[in-house]
Amino acid sequence: MIRMLTPVTDEDGAPFWEYAAQGELRVQSCADCGELRFPPRPCCPHCQSFASEWRLMSGRGRIWSYVFPH
Repeated sequence: MIRMLTPVTDEDGAPFWEYAAQGELRVQSCADCGELRFPPRPCCPHCQSFASEWRLMSGRGRIWSYVFPH
């Protein structure tokens, strides 16, 4: 039997899953310096701003790594 894993959501990452349920790929970005934040977190690691927004991504990219959960 194959069981699907459900994501563990927190306040910072919940919007990611809400957008994903709508078929959108959005990534949190800093509203001050513009750097992307993934995984989502409350403070920007680049400029230490707490301002954030969710940018719509194209869905195109390169896979650098992956894992098989078990």
